[in-house]
Amino acid sequence: MNTNNEKKSQNQLLSLLRKKGIGKTMGKHLSEDECNLFLSLIDDESVSLTTIATLCIAFVMLPSTDIEHLYKEKLKQKLDEFFPALSLLLFVFSNNQSIKNGNCNIDGVEFSEKMVGFLALIQQLIKYENLSDDEMSLGMTLVLNTDIESWAKAMFLEGLRLKRETKEENIAGLHTFFSFSKYEKLSVPVVIDIANAYDGFTRTPNYSLFSATILGAMGISCIVHGSFDVSPKYGVTAHKILIDAKKNPLLTMKKVKSFLEDPSVGWGYIDLDTFFPELAALFELRKNMLKRPLLATLEKCLLPFRAKQTVFVTGYTHPPYKEMMANILDSVDCLSGYTVFRGVEGAAQLALDRKAPYILDNRKEGFVRPEDYLKEEHISLIGNNSKKEMSHEGLSISEMCCYSLTQGLAALSGEKNEARLIIEYQVSSILDLNGLMERSRISKCIEDVISSGKALGHWNRGQHQ
Repeated sequence: MNTNNEKKSQNQLLSLLRKKGIGKTMGKHLSEDECNLFLSLIDDESVSLTTIATLCIAFVMLPSTDIEHLYKEKLKQKLDEFFPALSLLLFVFSNNQSIKNGNCNIDGVEFSEKMVGFLALIQQLIKYENLSDDEMSLGMTLVLNTDIESWAKAMFLEGLRLKRETKEENIAGLHTFFSFSKYEKLSVPVVIDIANAYDGFTRTPNYSLFSATILGAMGISCIVHGSFDVSPKYGVTAHKILIDAKKNPLLTMKKVKSFLEDPSVGWGYIDLDTFFPELAALFELRKNMLKRPLLATLEKCLLPFRAKQTVFVTGYTHPPYKEMMANILDSVDCLSGYTVFRGVEGAAQLALDRKAPYILDNRKEGFVRPEDYLKEEHISLIGNNSKKEMSHEGLSISEMCCYSLTQGLAALSGEKNEARLIIEYQVSSILDLNGLMERSRISKCIEDVISSGKALGHWNRGQHQ
């Protein structure tokens, strides 16, 4: 099969997954033609078994129409022939049978002992049974294990998402990942951790690195972390912006630590490839699963740099995630405080045209507004320049990365552009809500580090070999 046909088949399968496999509230049912297409793709050697398995578990776990119910038997017959392990898991052992007996040969299908244990966990999820802390820890450990096949990892992660992770499962998953990921203890009094989703922005410039630089210039160390890109957005990330800036996003933990502790720098970026390579290695799995699994929530909460006072700042998209994030972060002993904003694209970055809800570590909730922190003459720029400043609309991801860099650098250089307002709003809200500086002092301090050239100097000295 030629490459174009291979891509077409996989894209067709992903399109079905995008429709059916995103959960109870947002997913849609498949038509009869789509069910037939799904069956026809199962024996197509060019498609990903991971994508097949992800769609199959969604097809079985989610509510069915009459048409979809009729096609479950046809799906079983197809899997019996082309993917018997999956058929056993979905249709045999989910029907009041157990595979917890540790048998490595089940109905003629050979499994490793580790795989049998993993399949038993997936079986529980298919039945909508919650996992204990030990079971969840085992499951997340096996997700990182290279001996476990990707299709099984996808079923575990998709099963969790469709069942809906409990508070206890989320916490157990995070603490399992803590045991694998690297971290460094800093000799500075405070570090702020700005944690946006690793798949980046697609509609908005990303100014997190420049907010971190301003904080560093104000004497408060700030770390940003992420990946080059990852599913589903493959968007504008700090990693890509650093590449455009001719800086190095893949520095060692030791080197980034030195920048964070250096008062002439005070900011840094660390990549998932560096502090948690086992998780970064799941890039292809996540590509073929399409939608965000629990991994996307946990990876941004791993705190690769910690100080006597560690303040965590992140974002959420859907209202239920506010409580979920707070529950997860409440379990982290090394955190001094956190702020979870409902910012742009589910990130911590705040929008200039609306108020943003937030929740703090003391469970205080409220809203921030641009006028809380920006001067009146600056706020007027929002309306006057809004159409002109929306010139980033319609840009490709690479073009948006360049736009983020040029506008961010212009802001650090003293230009009163939209980027400057977003950065000042972000920095001010973080410092104020976390009690790190009196609100009355913040604006002048930001103005001083920019107008003096200090902020730009901190940027220039950071994130190089």
